[in-house]
Amino acid sequence: MNVFEDSVEPVLEAGLAVLWEDSRVVDGNLRIDLAPGTPRMGAITLRSGSALAVFVGDLAHSPVQVLEPELNSCFCEDERAAVRTRRRLLSWAADNHALVLQGISAAGTPSSGTGWRQVQDHWLGRFQRQ
Repeated sequence: MNVFEDSVEPVLEAGLAVLWEDSRVVDGNLRIDLAPGTPRMGAITLRSGSALAVFVGDLAHSPVQVLEPELNSCFCEDERAAVRTRRRLLSWAADNHALVLQGISAAGTPSSGTGWRQVQDHWLGRFQRQ
């Protein structure tokens, strides 16, 4: 049994899934947007007061992809779209001081001190040179 058969198909068959295209605003604090590069992948943006977070899932499967967004994983079926989407999301997160969360680890937070600032400065410097 694959992941779809195990985890997705039963939810669809039970009529418990809400299907969406492009973007879906769940409420004033939660939004889902397509994240091209990985099939059926969405990025979730969460707002709590002035704090922001973006959940990127497999779009940045490894923390190294925050420092080197041009690196793809085996989940990036459309490699060019994945790189463009990673750059767009990371740039947005840096500009908005948003926490970036992957499915498996936190990539960084503006409140975590100089470690995050170094990641942010390194990544933005690379992005601006390209």
